[in-house]
Amino acid sequence: MNANNKLAELFDYFQCHDTTEVILGCDEISSWPDGVFDQLFNNALLKTTLPANFINCSECEECCRKEISRIESINNLPARAFIICDQRDDVGRIIIDFEHFRQWKLDGNSLSQKLSKLLGFTKPPSKERGLNKWILGVLEGKKHKAQISLIIDNGVSLHISSHVVPLTEILSFEDNNLTIDKDEIYRLIDKPIDKENVYKPSTIRNEARKLKTQEQWKLWQKEYRKQKKDKPGMTDDFYSKQIAKSDVGNGRSIETIRKHMKQ
Repeated sequence: MNANNKLAELFDYFQCHDTTEVILGCDEISSWPDGVFDQLFNNALLKTTLPANFINCSECEECCRKEISRIESINNLPARAFIICDQRDDVGRIIIDFEHFRQWKLDGNSLSQKLSKLLGFTKPPSKERGLNKWILGVLEGKKHKAQISLIIDNGVSLHISSHVVPLTEILSFEDNNLTIDKDEIYRLIDKPIDKENVYKPSTIRNEARKLKTQEQWKLWQKEYRKQKKDKPGMTDDFYSKQIAKSDVGNGRSIETIRKHMKQ
């Protein structure tokens, strides 16, 4: 999986979960192929957000989800973070590296800001109140002008007059840099906008990715039911860890599996 595939997967997450924001933790990022996170982060698609308040404990196979406690730096002592195991007598307090609960997010705001820069707009995008729509600006072609908007609703797309263009069709990474197909955008601006000529995007790839994602979730859900039957009474974190170690885990993080194995 490369950065283009990962970005498309994150866009699918928006659609499947009816949201404009995805939060990613270290467990999730660690399962990505080398270099993919750097490409998304360095291109300002992923931005650092508030650290996690909970983390999956890795001290035993239970993999319980525990609240993180923090002690601020005082009297020349460094800041510390820890979780407390209340399931076993031989564990107690477990020190956690601060790196383990860092989080990043991709949302409509960061995406619209990046698109605005790629298209050469100098003013920041404006979000329409009550809508998942960001107005990026107006571009002028050879014959026409058109307002360019980002809309996250049943997919992630650019709206160019009455043309609706899935973002995955015009946005891609080339040599680690995010690029947008300006030629196609200007072509659509100058294309007569009538009923016969409205841009009709190919949804085959988007639908195929969405179906593949949903099929993956179904495998996790099936394995979750099997695990509960074979080992009843365990925590959801335990079951998600077992799924992650199995063939159907497909290299995904415990946290990602836990989110989808019961839906």
